[in-house]
Amino acid sequence: MTFPTDSSLTDNVTEPKKRRISCLYLLLFLSILLIFPAFYLVCLYVPPLRISEATTRITEPLTSDGQIDFVRYLEETMYPPEWSTDDNGYRIFVRTFGYTGGTSNSCKEQLYKKLGLDISIPPTMTLPQEPWTIITEYYKKRGETIPAEKRDSLTKPWTLEDWPMLADWVVAIDAPLDAVTEMIHKPIFFCPYLQEDESYRTGKSPELIHQHNDYLSGIIVRNLARQYQARANYRIAIGKTDEALDDIITIYQLGRKYEQSGCEITSQLVGLAIEGLANAAPLATDSDHPLTKEQLQQLLDAVNQLPPRPPFEKIVETERIYGLSTIQYMFRSGEFINSRTFHPTVSAFLSSSSNPNVIYRRMNEAYDTFSGKRPRSEFTSYTKLPSTLYEALQTILTSHGRGKFLAALSIELLVSNLELVERSIQLSDCSYNMKRLTLALLIYKAEHGELPTSDWIEKIQPYLGENFIQYLRCPSCPVQEEDKTNYALILYDKLPKDVNTFLLVELREPVPFAQAVVSVDDVLEKFVSKTTVGHHKTQQIGSFHFGGMNISEQNGRVHFIGETPDGNELRRQLGLEPKNEPNDSQNKDQ
Repeated sequence: MTFPTDSSLTDNVTEPKKRRISCLYLLLFLSILLIFPAFYLVCLYVPPLRISEATTRITEPLTSDGQIDFVRYLEETMYPPEWSTDDNGYRIFVRTFGYTGGTSNSCKEQLYKKLGLDISIPPTMTLPQEPWTIITEYYKKRGETIPAEKRDSLTKPWTLEDWPMLADWVVAIDAPLDAVTEMIHKPIFFCPYLQEDESYRTGKSPELIHQHNDYLSGIIVRNLARQYQARANYRIAIGKTDEALDDIITIYQLGRKYEQSGCEITSQLVGLAIEGLANAAPLATDSDHPLTKEQLQQLLDAVNQLPPRPPFEKIVETERIYGLSTIQYMFRSGEFINSRTFHPTVSAFLSSSSNPNVIYRRMNEAYDTFSGKRPRSEFTSYTKLPSTLYEALQTILTSHGRGKFLAALSIELLVSNLELVERSIQLSDCSYNMKRLTLALLIYKAEHGELPTSDWIEKIQPYLGENFIQYLRCPSCPVQEEDKTNYALILYDKLPKDVNTFLLVELREPVPFAQAVVSVDDVLEKFVSKTTVGHHKTQQIGSFHFGGMNISEQNGRVHFIGETPDGNELRRQLGLEPKNEPNDSQNKDQ
């Protein structure tokens, strides 16, 4: 009888284990073979961009490397046909005053070439310095500071007694500004896009993020508007009201033409600010020298005849092109829109590992909420960042999640600005409504010697035309009712002679025409009262504009007033004597 050796016993025992281990390794290997493709497709694979309407919105023209040429698309679709002719006031401006956008020779070269001008021909005129620059330099040379009470005096009627250092400016400004007035009244006032120096010199495909339509938008247009404003206020103070009206009308035209030239956020905000200067221009210095009925009617006609503002849908589409081109640049350069958001290494990783189709598609859907193709309520869903552990893991691990994450950041930076433009347009439209109503009230007063009272809307209808209803509602108010208005006339026991006295205020809730009046006490209670009083009319005074409301004065000014104005200044503009108000600590004790 033989017995198995120790080695044979070991072999018999371990063989099944070896087979099981081998099977486990085989299963693990097969699992990896099966799981890795899925892991790669879900977490690592970044699909190429599919050029389509859903992603890039436009499919041509293309650059030499197969990318969308957004710059050429805008030039082909946005440039007005007259832009290189003398129907373009800006072309005449450059020919007359030269390149005013800085020291860049390449920008100057591009500008003259695009406008069809001979760069070797010198300009024939120069613009004087802005008056506030002259004032600042005058006080700086004397080692003095500008008195605080005079810092906004150029926005009101002024004379050389107030600013004697502007004597030369008053003489020098007439010829150049009169020339600019003719240019602004041309059909368009359009400055073309210019490439940055490096892109232009190297011949690289231009990116919209590296384009600008000259420095005119940031400096010259606003400087021109301020010079017209200063000259208009000077002319009002010395009794040249006809010439002052011409300046105010030119400011309106400049702002509106500039809005039409770009149809993007910057040009809209600059243009709206310039129009705000015109609406806020006073028309008289005292009640003994009011504007005539004919002058008031001239200004009302000019306001009604302004060229239309670009449709908001066109602004959205222009901004869409800017936004999508910025995303394209991010993918090409590996640089996020706001370089301070991420470290360059993180930015490069995200741009190279995120699904571009997700970002483009979500960007387009976010823009669609502003163009009316999707409900506005959906917009916040596109800016939502990960809020749970599952969403955070999905963002980190999948190219789709990383794409949603980058899309949310990009939408917050690029698309959400459209809401600011929309609100600014509504505020401007409301200001225009109030301007028309104010001018109509002043025309009525010029005819009848006094302002109407509770029936004021009925009395001024003949001056507003058949569609007067549209001027009685603030566009920011969500409630739009027939036979109701958002504007109220301030009724005084005795109308003060001071032309700076308030005339119209906004109402937060529309009221029937016959109830569209408030008292001086109502206005005071709204802004100055330290206690909460359930006064119905007082609660109505206000607006849906952020931070305050529009208000008009007897001198024709329409301007924005904040929620917490200076109490004594408010009393003065309501025809009351200043009053020492208790400070906050005293009020709390009471």
